[in-house]
Amino acid sequence: MRIGLSLKLSEPKYNVLAQNIRALFADGSQGWWYDDNDTTTLFQDSAGTTPVTAVEQFVGLQLDKSRGLVLGSEQSPGLAAFTLTASGTWSPSGAGYAFVDTVGGQVRPGVEFPSTSVPSGWYRLTFTVGSITGATQVRVDGVGASDILAGTGTYTGTVFLSATSKPRWRIEDTSTTIGDGFTLSNVSMRAIPGNHRYAPASGNRPIWSKRVNLLTKTEQFNDAVWANTIAGTGVAATVTADQGTAPDGTNTADRIQFNLGGGTTTSDITRRRQSYTTPASSHTFSVYLRSFDGISSYNMHIVGPDGGTNNIVVTGAWQRFAVTATGTGSAVAYAVGLRGGQTPANSNTADILAWAADLRPTNQATGLLPLYQRVNTSSDYDTNGFPGYLKADGVDDFLQTNSINFTATDKITLCAGLRKLSDAAAGTVVDINGATGTNSFMLRAPAGATATYAFYSGGSVAFGGSALSPASYTSPITNVLTGVGDISGDSAILRINGAQAVAATGDQGTGNYSNLPVYFFRRQGTALPFTGYEYGNVAVGKLLTADQLTALETYMNGLTRAY
Repeated sequence: MRIGLSLKLSEPKYNVLAQNIRALFADGSQGWWYDDNDTTTLFQDSAGTTPVTAVEQFVGLQLDKSRGLVLGSEQSPGLAAFTLTASGTWSPSGAGYAFVDTVGGQVRPGVEFPSTSVPSGWYRLTFTVGSITGATQVRVDGVGASDILAGTGTYTGTVFLSATSKPRWRIEDTSTTIGDGFTLSNVSMRAIPGNHRYAPASGNRPIWSKRVNLLTKTEQFNDAVWANTIAGTGVAATVTADQGTAPDGTNTADRIQFNLGGGTTTSDITRRRQSYTTPASSHTFSVYLRSFDGISSYNMHIVGPDGGTNNIVVTGAWQRFAVTATGTGSAVAYAVGLRGGQTPANSNTADILAWAADLRPTNQATGLLPLYQRVNTSSDYDTNGFPGYLKADGVDDFLQTNSINFTATDKITLCAGLRKLSDAAAGTVVDINGATGTNSFMLRAPAGATATYAFYSGGSVAFGGSALSPASYTSPITNVLTGVGDISGDSAILRINGAQAVAATGDQGTGNYSNLPVYFFRRQGTALPFTGYEYGNVAVGKLLTADQLTALETYMNGLTRAY
C-alpha cells in the first residue's frame, strides 16, 4: 500500500491542478511551465525531430506548456518560394513539386523565407519527401537545427528563428550525378508559442529517467550479477529460476537452497548477494521471502548497507523483509543468507522462495513511491507509479532558453521539484543573469558547499535579496522549492515543501528583471553545475495569491512525491 500524493497524468485531480497552472498564464504573464513527466514535450535532439519514447534517453529539447502548445497559423508562403543554391528545375508533381539536379554537383534546394517574414520565436517545420532519385540527405536548417533522416517520409523539426536568421528547409543532394532529384509536398511552418528550453550541444543533454531501485536483475536471483558468498563450513547456495508464484501472481519467484554444512558459529555463512557501492547515506535493502514448501520456518538474515544485518524468520507466508543502515561509500553485498550462531538459533539449511529485491535511499522508501521497482537492466525497468525526472550529471549537463523578456515585471514566483544528490558545491537549478546578480533571480541546490538551499532576487543591487535555508537539508533529499521575488518590495522568500523557510528583506535596488536567456542546471551554462533530478519547473512573472501558491506547490509535489 502506498500513501501520500500520487498522481497520474490521466487522473482527474491531476488535470484540475494542471488547469490551475495553465490559468496562471491566462493574463499573458511571462514565464514557463516544464513538466518532466510529460513525454509529449520531450525530444532527444535540440531540433525536436526525435521524441523521447523510453526511459534513459537523452533530452535535447523540452517544450514549454505555459502557452498551451497550440500551433499558430500557417506561415509557409507555399512552394512558389523555393530557391536554389545551384542549378536545377522544379515542376509540379501531384500536390507538390519535383526537383531535378541539372548540374551534377552538391545542390541545396529548399524553402527559404526572408528574415523579416515571420516574428522571432519557435516554429514547427514539416514537409514530405515523396520519392528520391540518387543520393540525398534531408535536413532542417535554422537556429538549433540538425540533420534528420535520409529517405522518403514526412519530416518535422523545431527551430528558433531570430530577426537575423533565415528560416528554411533544405534538401541536400550529395551525389555528383546529373538527374538526381526528389519530390516535396505538404510544406508547413507554424509557430509554437512558449519559452522552450534546449541543450546547445549533444554533450549537455540530461537524461530522462524513472529509476529508483539501484539493483539489477531484481527478480532473477539465478543471474550472474547475484553471486554466492561462502565462509567456514558454508556450502554454495543453489538457485532455480521461476519455481513459485510471486506476490503479484506471476511465476517469477526463484527457489534458493542454503546449507551451512553443519556449521554453527558466526564464521559459517552461506549467502546469495549482489554488490553495490552505496554512498555514505542511509539506504534500505528489502526483499520478499517465504519457505519453498509453504510450511517450514527458517532462521535467516539479510544484509544491507555497511554490512548491517537483520536476523529474520522466514515462514510459509510471503513477507517483505528490510534492513536500513548508512552506506560506507564502498562496495557492499546486499544479501539473503544463513549464518551460524545467530539469534534466534540458526537453521542449518533453508529452502526458500525469493522475489523482488530493492535497494534505494531510505528517504525514497517511505511509501510516497511504490516500495518495489522491478529492474532488469539499466534501461529496462518498471516505470508504473514512478515519477519521471531529468537527471543532471553535475558536470556538463544543462538546458537553456533563448532570451525571455522579464523587463516588464519586478516580481517572480518560481517553483521546482528536485532531488539533490550532492552538497559538495553550489548547484544551479535556475539562473537568469546570475554572473552579475543584477536584474536577476536564481535558485540553487545547494547554495554552496553546505546542505542549504538558496533563492536570490535582485534589481540594481546584485543579489540584494538572498534567502538561504537552514542548513538541515542533507543530500540525498527530495523537496519542492519555491522562490518568490519582489524587487520593489525588497522581498525574497524561499519556501520548502509548501511552507515558508526564510524571508530576506535586503535592499534589491530598483528596476525589473532581465531580457536574457535562462539557464537550468549550470549558471550561464558554464559554472556551478547541479547534481540531481528535476521533476518539474514552473515560473510566472508575478506574485500569486495564497490559493494559487498552494495549487502550484500541490501540483509540483504531485510530480515530485516529496511530501
